[in-house]
Amino acid sequence: MPSLLFGLSALYLVLVLLPRWMAFASEVFVFYPSDFFSGFENPRFFGHWVTLTLPLMVHVVLREADKTREILRHALWVVVAMWVAFAIASGTRGSWLALGLVTMALPMVGPAGAQLARGTIVAAVCGLVIYLLMFLVVPFLMQGSVALVGVERLSEGAQLSRRDELWSLSLKGIAAQPFLGAGPMMFAATNNGVGAHPHNVILQLAYEWGLPLTILLVYVVFWAGLRQLSVCRQHGNPLRAALLASITGGLIQAQLDGILVMPFSQTLFALLCAWLGSLTPRDQYLEMDRGFAVRALCCACAIALGILCLPELQDLRKWETATLDEMGASQFLPRFWVQGVIPADSQSRLLTGQ
Repeated sequence: MPSLLFGLSALYLVLVLLPRWMAFASEVFVFYPSDFFSGFENPRFFGHWVTLTLPLMVHVVLREADKTREILRHALWVVVAMWVAFAIASGTRGSWLALGLVTMALPMVGPAGAQLARGTIVAAVCGLVIYLLMFLVVPFLMQGSVALVGVERLSEGAQLSRRDELWSLSLKGIAAQPFLGAGPMMFAATNNGVGAHPHNVILQLAYEWGLPLTILLVYVVFWAGLRQLSVCRQHGNPLRAALLASITGGLIQAQLDGILVMPFSQTLFALLCAWLGSLTPRDQYLEMDRGFAVRALCCACAIALGILCLPELQDLRKWETATLDEMGASQFLPRFWVQGVIPADSQSRLLTGQ
């Protein structure tokens, strides 16, 4: 699986990013982030993928270091470094911060974590060198100009880009309905003029689901993270350390960004969590996890979820068609809340409390 993830990332570099760079190099050397990341509605969404995949890619390179020829080993490092270079070009400050904090914390995991941290630092340095070559040196030599897209985001420093306004709106909503919350996706139900989600997963949970459930979920995640950290320190499994680094990076970035809101990165994050959980041998699970009560509760929840969702699924196609007709669009945009399926009359009733 790590090799497959590495291969898909390399394929994206070869088929999407590098051909665009070569086309610009041979024509007009003007770079814009959106030109490279055309598959993303916002170029900075590319950084979500880098946060969740870079530790695993470094793990693959370190794992194969003693098994491959020197030229192939260098080629693998180049792929990882270019992944970092385009992450810099995307201007995703949240990814830079998350990966930086995770790299500093990795030595706490043990020898496997320390090795992964060293590999990540090497990848970051090589990535920065490749970025400067592609966007500074080559453009200057060819046309006497530079194209430092992405790095100019550093000039913004600790600027919150109106996140403070979103956090303030979230806190007001939490204060208004602290126990049960406003309901799923209700932060995006109306246009507040700033953003469709709070750019903080804890505030979003508290706003939409209420404080009790949010506190419970934060406790469970914190407990599970400590348990995985303890297992990593005991067994020193490099793959477990890489997965824990990817998940931790995603959770850190989720406090500043929408990495757990975008459907694709959200799905990848869930798969990584399931992957990490699958590494635990069956005989190490708590005895209660195999008890009848837990299985009965899971079955009851699944049945209840099916009963609740079935009526919605039956009308889903009709609602989608009606929404697209109302919006005058042919398809849903990547930012799905722009064309959400909450009718205007329902919004007015929700806002007025009728």
